[in-house]
Amino acid sequence: SSDYDFQVNISGSLAILAAAVKAGVTPILISSDSAELALSKYGEAKQIVENAFLKAQGHVIRCGIVWGGEIAGILGTILNLSRLPVICPHLIPEPILRPTKLEEIVVSIMSIIMDPPNPPELVSAGSSDRYSLSCISHELRGDRITLHIPVPLAFLYSAAKLLRAIGQKPPFDPDSLRSFMRKSKLDDLRLAQ
Repeated sequence: SSDYDFQVNISGSLAILAAAVKAGVTPILISSDSAELALSKYGEAKQIVENAFLKAQGHVIRCGIVWGGEIAGILGTILNLSRLPVICPHLIPEPILRPTKLEEIVVSIMSIIMDPPNPPELVSAGSSDRYSLSCISHELRGDRITLHIPVPLAFLYSAAKLLRAIGQKPPFDPDSLRSFMRKSKLDDLRLAQ
């Protein structure tokens, strides 16, 4: 359940933080943009852990959607959607994402190790540029002609929750979709201002 995952995310991260502090090592947390607004259980857990690391004089590196390494999570979902042969769902409202290359995270870690900011601070890895999900998906598809079908995020969220309720594994985490739904609305408000 998401409550169990929430507690495991927090307690596991805090145990690692405590061990680092006890060993006299400056802790570095690799976090996620989900912590910025904490619109999902995952984001809320990330925000709690970020605050604990900063309070303990640790460093926090916040990343967007990580490109490179193992293909899983949201990146895996985006890649799978972009590989659909003819039809691609166009999510409404459209999520706005910040891609972060794996190399950019490594550069951020090395920068903190070589020249640590004092006091420790939250560092955003990579570019601050944000892109719509359809823009990212289009780049991955290349020149293939694709029919975009509008699909409300709320519908996908409900379908994923239903699959989970009947004991099936949904192809994406409903908590991530809930975060997308709320973040998209906030992005719309920011763009309107």
